[in-house]
Amino acid sequence: MPIFKIHNLSLQLSGGDALFHNLSWNLTASRAALVGRNGIGKSLLIKVIRGEIPPTQGDVVCHTNIGYFTQHHEEKSPTSTLTIAEFLGLSANLHALDAISMGSCDPKDFATVGDNWLLAEQLKTQLNALNISTDYWQHCRSLSGGQLARLKLWQLFNANHQALILDEPSNHLDLQGKRWLIEQLLSFSGAILIVSHDPLLLQEMTEIYELTPHGLTAFSGSYHDFLEHKGRLEQALNQQINHMKREQRKLQLATQTNHEKAQQRAAQGNALRKQGSQAKVLLDAKKDHASANTKRQKITAMQQHAKLTHKANLLLAKQTNTVLTHFALQSHVTRKRKTLIRALQLQLPYGTQSTVDLVVREGEKWHISANNGAGKSTLLNVLQQKIPATSGTLQLNATTFCLDQNYQLLKLNHSVLDNLTSLCPTLSISEARTLLAGIGFKKDHVHTITMHISGGQKMKLAMLIVSHQPNQPILLLDEPDNHLDADAKHQLASALRHYQGAILLVSHDPAFIAHVNIDHTLNL
Repeated sequence: MPIFKIHNLSLQLSGGDALFHNLSWNLTASRAALVGRNGIGKSLLIKVIRGEIPPTQGDVVCHTNIGYFTQHHEEKSPTSTLTIAEFLGLSANLHALDAISMGSCDPKDFATVGDNWLLAEQLKTQLNALNISTDYWQHCRSLSGGQLARLKLWQLFNANHQALILDEPSNHLDLQGKRWLIEQLLSFSGAILIVSHDPLLLQEMTEIYELTPHGLTAFSGSYHDFLEHKGRLEQALNQQINHMKREQRKLQLATQTNHEKAQQRAAQGNALRKQGSQAKVLLDAKKDHASANTKRQKITAMQQHAKLTHKANLLLAKQTNTVLTHFALQSHVTRKRKTLIRALQLQLPYGTQSTVDLVVREGEKWHISANNGAGKSTLLNVLQQKIPATSGTLQLNATTFCLDQNYQLLKLNHSVLDNLTSLCPTLSISEARTLLAGIGFKKDHVHTITMHISGGQKMKLAMLIVSHQPNQPILLLDEPDNHLDADAKHQLASALRHYQGAILLVSHDPAFIAHVNIDHTLNL
């Protein structure tokens, strides 16, 4: 049975833009991937499939037993007071086990436990395998983004779903977590659709579906084969377009040559008239013949030009143009090497039990390296003075500005333009619009409400904001490469490479880290 069936689906945004038009898709593959550039509408398409957003037109028939993982932890997110046991729906069973171990003889406790006498031991074993503390009564707020993602994914894989739709499931996961996720994908008995930019994950898929402005294209095979096939198609298309452009230039030159020859013949005819060496009747006949011939040539040239233009437009329409993103990271060059952060013997309240020593000077780029749960985000919160260290000393000689994993600096109910101007008060409206155009928000698109843009677009907006703060603060970047497609990730790495200010970067992507050109690494 298909995971879902889509027939003639269209979605028009509130601003009037059509995101996709007459889209049809029957998904039956066991392991399939939906790919496409940032902002193309992948997550919105999934929301339409799940019934969260009504389509402008078309029908969706969806399997009833589908588990869903969102790239943001909006749905069923643990609150600040929810424990791991409560999040997993096991608190009643565990409380009953605790009561019986304390001597309770209440039949309700025994009925609640049922046959699950080993639940506590099994849960501790599983949490340990997930690289999470075995204390299942701890609050979920103490978990890192990667730990929380693994916990939710584990819950989905063990919930007896017949199919899963996973939107960016590997975001926030370290390499160990990604390998664990791949094991779960390969061992899952039902059908799976993932939305991802992660090559490690995509390589395990057997069907690739690419969403483009022209619709949905399907490819059977590995992701590596898909990229090679796509490259060959793009190369062939570019060759056809270049050939068509050469034909248009040849026609243009031929038309110009014919025009010049006609002018020469007309000049020669006028000269003969002045000389009087030929009869006027003969010259008039030659002129009429030349005029008719010139008119025929013009009509033929116009027809050929229209035909070539039509063919060229058809070829250009097939192109999937890469939306180039310009990360305009503002910075001021300084030759000073003032110490900005001096942290000595810091004991973090969560994560690593080892103390942290960190000295950051102007212009330095640091990579904070650690597995999920080791305290990377906790360290950034301590440096922002949101939470205190358990012990040690911290001296800050500059302000900090943090871009966290969930873009908490953005006001989701405000427009893109309002977010930029309110958080960057030194920018004029004109400057803000120019910067936003550089990351893909042109004309009236600057008024798009932020909650309606993709994860990758939110990251681009947030990076624009953090790099245009007054007085060049220390940038604390918590996995900024998450949610970005390959092109945008490459462009962000290039921008950070040339940024002159101090950076503390958290990332799990070795290629991205290498491209940023890190000066120092702090291993937690």
